[in-house]
Amino acid sequence: MIPLVYDQINHWGKDDEYFLALLKRLQVESIADLGCGTGRWTTHLVQCGYKITAIDPNEEAIEMARSKDNSGNVNWIIGDSADLQTNTYDAVIMTANVAQVFLTDDSWKRVISDVFRSLKMGGTLFLIQETLW
Repeated sequence: MIPLVYDQINHWGKDDEYFLALLKRLQVESIADLGCGTGRWTTHLVQCGYKITAIDPNEEAIEMARSKDNSGNVNWIIGDSADLQTNTYDAVIMTANVAQVFLTDDSWKRVISDVFRSLKMGGTLFLIQETLW
């Protein structure tokens, strides 16, 4: 989806508040936002004090996301799950339609393997499907 259009149709909502509360409950500190797109979630998470690595293969989306972040506390990466650091994150988050880009069993196996490698012991993968209302 074109980054500008994505931001216009996706807004913070009740489902976002639910997952933010869940992150707090699990005492998450470091997060990888895999498929961060335009940084809709990333920019909210960094404002809440989380240590964030934001990864997306779309350079235009990453540039738009960077322009929203004045914290300087996000590690923005143009890339994919292979760029996740080993044993680093309390949580890896994949929001919206990110999971829909993995069309084969092999691509899913690679992503899940990369995520597992990147999580600290007891870490959590969140697959968050956003709703458009």
